[in-house]
Amino acid sequence: MESALEYRVNHCSLTGLLNRSGGLANLEREIERSNESLTRELRCGILIVDLDGFKDVNDTKGHAVGDRVLEIVAARFTEVAEPGESVVRLGGDEFLIILENVVSMQKLSARGREFADVLRPLLVLGRHKVSISASVGGFLGGEDDSAGSMMSKADLAMYKAKELGTGLTIVYDEKLETERGQQRLVEQLLKVALAEGTIELHYQPILDVETEAVIGSEALLRGTIGGRRFDPGELVLAAERSGLILDLDRHILDLACQQIVKWQSEGKNIPVSVNISGRHINQADLATTVTEVAGCYPIEAGLLRIELTETHLLHDLKSAKEALEKVRLVGVGVSMDDFGTGFTSISSLRELPVDVVKIDRSFVEFIGTSSESILTSMIDLARALNRRVVAEGIETAEQFAFLKEYGCDYAQGYYFSPALPPLEFEKWIVQNPGLSSARAITSRESSQV
Repeated sequence: MESALEYRVNHCSLTGLLNRSGGLANLEREIERSNESLTRELRCGILIVDLDGFKDVNDTKGHAVGDRVLEIVAARFTEVAEPGESVVRLGGDEFLIILENVVSMQKLSARGREFADVLRPLLVLGRHKVSISASVGGFLGGEDDSAGSMMSKADLAMYKAKELGTGLTIVYDEKLETERGQQRLVEQLLKVALAEGTIELHYQPILDVETEAVIGSEALLRGTIGGRRFDPGELVLAAERSGLILDLDRHILDLACQQIVKWQSEGKNIPVSVNISGRHINQADLATTVTEVAGCYPIEAGLLRIELTETHLLHDLKSAKEALEKVRLVGVGVSMDDFGTGFTSISSLRELPVDVVKIDRSFVEFIGTSSESILTSMIDLARALNRRVVAEGIETAEQFAFLKEYGCDYAQGYYFSPALPPLEFEKWIVQNPGLSSARAITSRESSQV
């Protein structure tokens, strides 16, 4: 009975693996053994493995399927584990691998990739086919490390892997601590900036390819906080990490609406596109946010447009469709950003109520190469589905000439202008006339899609 009770205390009832309690006790013993070893060349290492997108499996396919997925993952990890390696289920969708006698960080990283790779084959559960990937963080222990410090550092590495993409392995080094300190500083400064209203928007013109007239602009985040300029991506990442991303999106929408109203009062009807985080769709409050902010300003229909990345739109197609339909009802246009990076199917693009797709700059770079046909195929697809196309990231006359010859609708990029502060953008408009005679992309057009 004592033996059975001990087993239940230290093992996961679902997978049969060591649980957190049993795993940490095992790790402490391995650290002690490693420290008592006659050689310091072989050390104890750990991998923390977190499944990517597992919550969606539970939400869309049910917890019974989720539990079966965990059982299969546990079995695959056990199969790939070598002698001297222990597999632990820490809880939820997180696993710990304890490795004896690790030679180097490179070896630890290689083992992390092998554990991630074993998940690549689809999991077939009756009528359900589930694709699972994992983010892996590793740490190679030293003499002064405890189980707690090792777990903390491997966890930091795992979150870095998750931040960079899916299916990646990152092994901890001290640079991650420095980076984390910098991230915390940016998060703190962002809170101050939102409170004090020091976030800025710059505007990059969007041109009609055929007439070369300006038909709108994209509002791009700029931040000078405490006299220091921050990279926009750094600010967005800090906002996502700190849970401030919805506040930041609302603030950016508010700034864009203020600018549209100012331009309207001066007789300039300049459409503005605003990038919105996919978190709004996931939390099903996109329409509420856009309606509440836009409703505070006397903005003509079609002058405000939101952009969401293809990846986020495809993440939950049903929720995205419902949210975007509500947004369009209040006269706000919708663009799919980074088109081509999320593997949109034709049926998905037909279903989504978007009137404009923006081709990612990485595909524009195909111009003049053997991959040029990929770009033209994307334009053809959008055109066949009655979506207008913006090619972004135009940097050369050759790229613009190609897009003009092929009949792309709109263009944006440094070849025309970088993003500019409002006053400089207005001066640029004066020097590049055509806005008043150009037909802006409006939500009235989108209602016909």
